[in-house]
Amino acid sequence: MQRHQQHAWLNEIKSMRTEENDKLLHFELQQASMMVELHDVKSAVQAGVEKSRKQSEFRIQQIEGRIQATCCNVQELRNKVDDVLSLTSEDFPNVLLRQRLEDKDAILSSLTKVTHSGLTPCKSRLLFINSGSIRMTRNCV
Repeated sequence: MQRHQQHAWLNEIKSMRTEENDKLLHFELQQASMMVELHDVKSAVQAGVEKSRKQSEFRIQQIEGRIQATCCNVQELRNKVDDVLSLTSEDFPNVLLRQRLEDKDAILSSLTKVTHSGLTPCKSRLLFINSGSIRMTRNCV
């Protein structure tokens, strides 16, 4: 009977080892599956991050380009204003220049000129059109 008990006990141990091995194998397979899934998720995130980074860099380049173009346009407009004002002051030495900002889109400079006789006040205005061209109008009273 003792031998029979030992045999039963050994069979039980073998059965437990088999169950434990099966559980261990199951967990190892589960772990491997999760590692593959983790790798896939990391790859997808990496690809998404790379795509987002490239889109962000492209957007930043577009914005920087527009800023640069705006700065060039502003500088060009300033140069035109300086050119016109310097020409005006050279051509009309008796002109009083007054500048004021009327709104965000237009700059209006008023020039007042009194003729040598002092009888006819004239106002010259420099109008800045949206296209950047400049024209001068005169209103004489």
